[in-house]
Formats: sequence, structure tokens, C-alpha cells
Amino acid sequence: MKTFSKVTQVFLSLPVIVMTFMGCIKIPTDEIQITLTVSTHSLNFTSSGEQQTFYVDANDRWVVRSEASWLTVSPASGSNNGTVSVIAATSTNTDSRTATITVDGGGLKEIINVSQAAMPPTPTLTVSTNSLSFVVTRDEKTFDIVSNTSWTVSKTTSPWLTVTPASGTNNGTVRVTATANTSTTRRTATITVGGEGLTQSINVTQATRTDVIDYEPEMVLVKGGTFTMGCTSEQGSDCNNNERPSRQVTVSDFYIGKFEVTQAQWRAVMGYNASEFNKGDNYPVEWVSWDNVQQFIGELNALTGKKYRLPTEAEWEFAARGGKSQGYRYSGSNTVGNVAWYWDNIPSQSWLSSGYGKQPVGTKAPNELGIYDTEQSKRA
Repeated sequence: MKTFSKVTQVFLSLPVIVMTFMGCIKIPTDEIQITLTVSTHSLNFTSSGEQQTFYVDANDRWVVRSEASWLTVSPASGSNNGTVSVIAATSTNTDSRTATITVDGGGLKEIINVSQAAMPPTPTLTVSTNSLSFVVTRDEKTFDIVSNTSWTVSKTTSPWLTVTPASGTNNGTVRVTATANTSTTRRTATITVGGEGLTQSINVTQATRTDVIDYEPEMVLVKGGTFTMGCTSEQGSDCNNNERPSRQVTVSDFYIGKFEVTQAQWRAVMGYNASEFNKGDNYPVEWVSWDNVQQFIGELNALTGKKYRLPTEAEWEFAARGGKSQGYRYSGSNTVGNVAWYWDNIPSQSWLSSGYGKQPVGTKAPNELGIYDTEQSKRA
């Protein structure tokens, strides 16, 4: 009896052990968590069409959809992790376009925003001129580029010519600089502007020294001598205080310009007209500073190989007085209207329009030395 009781006791306890063991390994299926994520939420395509991909990270089935006819997605569905390819067709639209891609799975959803750039406009490239002409001295000019694309500027082998900038995008202005041409040969070059398969050519020329020889000042020899500089008796009430006291001055022989420097001469040497009143080639240049004049003389000397300079105050007054003067009150006459243009001999209605009395050089009488317009002069 005792033995049987022990066996029964062991047998009756077994179900309790089994049940307890089974309870330890049971996993209820309703506790699994569904996941779905994508590697990006935006895709950006160029207008030319291309392929891009994104990655799906999931533990269930998923489906990919897009309503845009210009997008192709592959594969359209899958399970667990996977890579999706997206192909955008080439755009012919002048505006950008957008779409969305939706990834669904296990009640979850991910949205990917898609954009595609507009088709670029047809490239255009034009220049404001097809030729540039430079004077013999150092000269600068510009031309404009009208374009909707990037461009570059190149030139034939011409170390005397520089262009800046050498490249750009869309519209721009290019500066071209030519060094002085000290040779007797006319210079030529070609500038090429190119971009997106388009090209424009600009022919460049530069004058030689012989091209401006006619614009050299005509000079008059002034034989030196001694004279009274400053206020003298024949000037009467026209004397200014800064002309006193008068004094004896001696000058040596020198040359001085027969006429005032004209606008044509200045432009030929400097490459631009410095005058505020651009009246014509034979009008005197005006509104130039001392520094401007020094630059003009330097360029003129470089071109001609001569040694032009400004006259000294004494030289100018000696020449204006006619050298060994006959004692005129004005330079060459006792009547100012004979030798100079001024308020009383220019009609009032044309005073401003003529540039405050500016008239062509050499239109009044010269003085005793054959020098003109010393009553209002700029000369070398």
C-alpha cells in the first residue's frame, strides 16, 4: 500500500509539470508589430529623364503606387525589405512638374514627393557687335552678350589684346583692352564667344602709328628773347592782380602748337573724346584736367617718338604776345573780336548750344607769330 500510494502521487503531479512547461513557450500571434519605412521622402529629377531608387524597410507585404503617367515604378509590390526603381520620362514642359509615390503595407503608409525640372529653353547667344576698331594708343572697348546659357570668350593668339571676364552665364558685358601699337603694321585678331554649341565672332583691328600722323599738332617756331612778363601798359584795365608786379624774363627758342588741340586729335591719340561738348572734329578739346593732358602728351610722345610737353607760363605768354610784339592789347590785335570768340560776338541764343561759345579752331585772326586762339587755348 505504501508503494502504490507513492506511484499514484507521482502520476497525479505530472500534468501540473507539463502544463507549466507549455505555458513557458507559448507566443500569442496578436502581439507581432508591423513596420514600414522608406529611405527617402523626396526624389528630384532633371528634365532629361533618369532613374533613381529608394529602399523599403518592412516586415510585411507592401504595394507601390503613383498616379503620374510620366513615372514608372518597379517592382509595384513586394515583401519585407526591397529596393524600388523609379524612372522619370523626359520632360517637354516649360514648367516643372510634381507627383507623389505611395507605399502601403500592413495598414501603414509612406509618401514620397517627386519633382522634375522644366525643360531648359532653347540656348540663345548673341553679341552687340561683330567688329571692334581700336586706335593706335592703349584703348578699351566693351561689348554685350545676350544669352540664356553659360558662355566662354576666347581670342586668337594676340598678346596685345586682353578680354575680361573670360566666361559667364546669361547676359554680361565683356571689356576688351588693346595695348599701344608702336609698330607700322595694322593689328588684327578674332574674338570668339561660344556656349551650348553656339558661337559668335568679333573681328578686331587696331590702327598703326601712320594712321594718326595727320593728327599731330602743327607747330610754330618761336624764336627766344627777353620780354616784360605780367601786367604791361597796353593791357590797361584788363590786368589782374596776379599779373603784378611785371618783370623781365628771357626764354630760349621753342615750338608751340599753331592751333588748340582739337577733339579729333585727342580722340585719335586717346581713343575717346574728353570734351563735354562734343561739337565736331575741328573744335577744341575742353574739360580736361592737368593729369588728362599729361597722359595725352605721354601717349603722343610714344606714338611719334618726339618730345612734346606743355609750355611754361613764360613761354606761353611770350608766344601769346607774338614774341617781339607790336604791343597789342590782345593777342594779335587791339580789338578782341578780331582774335577771339566771346559773349559779344556769339548770338545769345546759340551761346549755350555752342558749348558756352566754343567754335572751330583757327576761325579768328592769328597773332604776329601765326598762332591762333591764344585768348582761349589748350595747346601742346
